[in-house]
Amino acid sequence: MINQLTGGLAGMAKGRKVKVVNGLGKFTGANTLEVEGENGKTVINFDNAIIAAGSRPIQLPFIPHEDPRIWDSTDALELKEVPERLLVMGGGIIGLEMGTVYHALGSQIDVVEMFDQVIPAADKDGENPPRCRRIVKVFTKRISKKFNLMLETKVTAVEAKEDGIYVTMEGKKAPAEPQRYDAVLVAIGRVPNGKNLDAGKAGVEVDDRGFIRVDKQLRTNVPHIFAIGDIVGQPMLAHKGVHEGHVAAEVIAGKKHYFDPKVIPSIAYTEPEVAWVGLTEKEAKEKGISYETRHLPVGCFWSCYRFRLRRRYDQADFRQRISPCDRWCDCRH
Repeated sequence: MINQLTGGLAGMAKGRKVKVVNGLGKFTGANTLEVEGENGKTVINFDNAIIAAGSRPIQLPFIPHEDPRIWDSTDALELKEVPERLLVMGGGIIGLEMGTVYHALGSQIDVVEMFDQVIPAADKDGENPPRCRRIVKVFTKRISKKFNLMLETKVTAVEAKEDGIYVTMEGKKAPAEPQRYDAVLVAIGRVPNGKNLDAGKAGVEVDDRGFIRVDKQLRTNVPHIFAIGDIVGQPMLAHKGVHEGHVAAEVIAGKKHYFDPKVIPSIAYTEPEVAWVGLTEKEAKEKGISYETRHLPVGCFWSCYRFRLRRRYDQADFRQRISPCDRWCDCRH
C-alpha cells in the first residue's frame, strides 16, 4: 500500500516533468539551495520556494534511541516484527493508533501517559451530569479492554539489556519494579525541522522551537519563500499540509488565495475511532463563548456513514455537539 501511494506520487511528478533531487537541502542564500545527496552536492537556483520540511519525533536524552528495539512511529510502521510485549510512551493519537495495530497483531500493549487522560487535545472530562456520557471517558473505557493504561505516570529510566528493554516509571499507576518489554514505541510528540535548513541564510525567521511563521498566504517574512505543513505549526495533520500546499502554489501562480480555515478536522484511527471538528469545550470557555452541549446516539448520524460500506455499526458510539447557545455551528464527535 505504501509503495502504491509513493509510486503514485512519483508517477504524477514524472508526468508533470517535476525534477526530483534526493538529499539534504540547506539554504545558501535568498535564491539558492544546496542539496547534499549520494552523488555529491547540487546547487538549485529558484525564484520562489515552498518549505515543506516537516517534523521529526521527539527524543529524550535518557532513552537509548540507537537500540533497534526503541521505536519511533516510522519504525513501528515498518512492521519488522510483532513484539510479545510493547510499551507505548504517549497516549496521543500516534501512540494509540500504533497500539491498536500491534494489539490486533497479537502484542500485549502497555500505554504510559503523564497526563490524566488519553488524547490530551480532546475535551477533558468535566462535571456534567452522569447521564451525559463524555467522549474521552467512553473512549478510555473501550480501549482499556485492549491496553493496560497507566495515566498520570511517566517513564524515568530506560535500560537496554540483552533480554529486553527495562523501563522504570513513577506516578499514579507506576509498577513498583522496572518492567521488561520486547520493544518500546516513543510517541511523545514531534518537533519541526526548521532549525535544520540554514533558513537564516535566506533571511527566513525560525523561532526557538523550530517553527516558521507565515501569513494567511503561507508567506514567510521573505516574500518569495513560503512554508507549509508541520513546520508552520499545529495541528500537525497531513490534510492540513496538503491544503496549505495548494494555497501556496496558487499564490505563487498569481492567485489571491488564502489559508484561513474556520475548523480543521482531526481523527484517531483507533478501535473505536474518535474524531472532532470545531471548538472543544475548553476552547469555548477560553474564548468566552456561551455554549451548550448535546449528546446524540450514532443512529442520528447514520447517513454520514453511507459511503463507508465496511463500517461496523456500534451502538456504543455517540456524538457530542458544542455550539453557541443561539445557533448550531461547530460540532465535535
